Formats: sequence, C-alpha cells, structure tokens
Amino acid sequence: MNNIESALGNAIKNCRINRHLTQIELANLISKSNTTLAKYEKGEISIDVATLVEIAKVLQVPLEYFIESIKEKTEKTIPPQADLIIPQFYSSKKLYLYFWDARNNSLNTSVLKILEKTECTANCHKAEIYMNVKNVDDYIFCENAYEGTIEFHHIITNIYMKHKATPIEKITINILENFTPTDTKLGQFTGVSFRPITPLSCKMLLSIKPLKENDPVLKKLVIDKEDIKRLKTNNFFSVTQHW
Repeated sequence: MNNIESALGNAIKNCRINRHLTQIELANLISKSNTTLAKYEKGEISIDVATLVEIAKVLQVPLEYFIESIKEKTEKTIPPQADLIIPQFYSSKKLYLYFWDARNNSLNTSVLKILEKTECTANCHKAEIYMNVKNVDDYIFCENAYEGTIEFHHIITNIYMKHKATPIEKITINILENFTPTDTKLGQFTGVSFRPITPLSCKMLLSIKPLKENDPVLKKLVIDKEDIKRLKTNNFFSVTQHW
C-alpha cells in the first residue's frame, strides 16, 4: 500500500460515509464487488481512472476532490522548501476562517486553500474558499464554494473571490500584517449576503489550525465597543490587528 492509494481510499470512504452509503450500496452503484470496494478504501489495490470517475459521479463530488486528497497526502511526505513569496503564517497553504453570524447566532466555519502561483504576478496565487463547512476535514461538503486569488504584500494580504456557481457573488478579505508570530490573524470580510440580498462587512478570523467553538479568541468576532467607537468616528466599518 503506497501513500497515493491510501489517501485515495480514505477519501472514498469518508465521502461514502458522508453520503450515508454502505460499502455494499456503493459497490452495487459502481458495478463492483463489495470485496473490491473494500480493497479500494484500504488502499490495497489501485483504482483505474474510469472507476474513479464513476465513483465521483455516484457520490456527487467533483473529481478534483479525490485529486486534492492525493496532493495533500503526498505533499506531506516531501521535505518543505523555503517559499520567498508566501509569508510564514500562510505557508501551510490551508487556513481556517471564522465569522460570527448573529442572524442565527452561529459560528460560520470555512476553509481556505492556497494553490499554485498565477502567471501574471509573482506574489499572487490561485485560491479557493469552501464556506460554511460542517467538517473541516471534508470541506468539499460546503454551503458555498468560491475561487479566485490571494495576493501577498509586505503590510497586507488581499483575497479576491467569486462564487463558483453564481459569479455575480463576489467577496473580498483584507488582512493587515501585525509583524508578530501568531496562530491567528483578524481580517475584514466584505461581500454580499443573499439572505436577503444585502452588501455587508464583518470581522473574520484566520487560523492556521481548526478552532473549537468555545475558543476564547473567537469572542473577538463579535462587534464590540471599540468597533462602534471607530465606526462613529470614521463613519465606516474597519478592522485592525490591535485586538
């Protein structure tokens, strides 16, 4: 069993469980025996492309979901190399995003994936955001998916995204650099809500590791007196790294 087959098998198993299917049910849907599917999920045998495409179709996920699982597993086995463009905070290329939605008193959890560099600008990478996920390990199962770019600058990082299904829906996230080693950063999220259609702006927390809902740092997502004071003084909403 190698890393690729193991990662692919785990991804198929997790996806099958998320779809509430048994091994026998999925095996029947892809016209394979239960024994063969079990070996796929354990990484004991290789999966041909046609079968993988059929599995993705039955489980209703893009083929990229399985490709990403392979990339994540294999990247972990390669010694890390210095990247002169991506700041240390973003070097894992996978971050966890949080904002507080007071409309339903809930914490919105999202996953940011930083991808390959763009051809136009050295400090710009392609990126994706999977918003409002139930499980950060299976972030492909999300309420909304966005694609776009992330630009790294000395004093600020800017993220520009558009909705994969409805490109008219765009979001921006701006994160000021505080020049101190930290596991979290506070940014300003700006976009359009469709519940109802309303332009909005709020605080968003970025973290290099998943956070529990009772983590004290998440309390900073709620608008406080200092935020209101700046709003009254400047007549616009703003977010700083002094928190």
